[in-house]
Amino acid sequence: MRVAPLVRALQRAAATTAHRSAPLRPIARSIHAAAAGSALGGIDGANPFHVTSKQLQPGIPRSEFRQRREQLLENLPENTALIVHASTTKYMTNDIPYEFRQNSNFLYLTGLEEPDSLAVFLKTPQTSSFVLFVRPRDAHR
Repeated sequence: MRVAPLVRALQRAAATTAHRSAPLRPIARSIHAAAAGSALGGIDGANPFHVTSKQLQPGIPRSEFRQRREQLLENLPENTALIVHASTTKYMTNDIPYEFRQNSNFLYLTGLEEPDSLAVFLKTPQTSSFVLFVRPRDAHR
């Protein structure tokens, strides 16, 4: 589908019409967007920021974070406790927070962007465990 002739025809029609209810520009943009989508083969699920139910971060499955934690626990010496803290919310003023950025190590191991959390890794000769502490649920956040 050739978009340019169609857009020119729409522009000519709009110029000759005495009353126009909608501006032409958004229509032309939507035509271009539709043509681009069909030209790219209809890649509807190609949003890199879309997170599915099997992911914690865009494009990274939950199993990846589980493997990272298991590998860390395997490499820890016995009788060890490792505590990894999340970032805290920082404020410019009393009511205006800065944009939140999670601690890189916490994000790498858990995939969570929850502030004020703790990830605790325990390794004993008998067992290895991972415990995650998060803030209580707040309906206003």
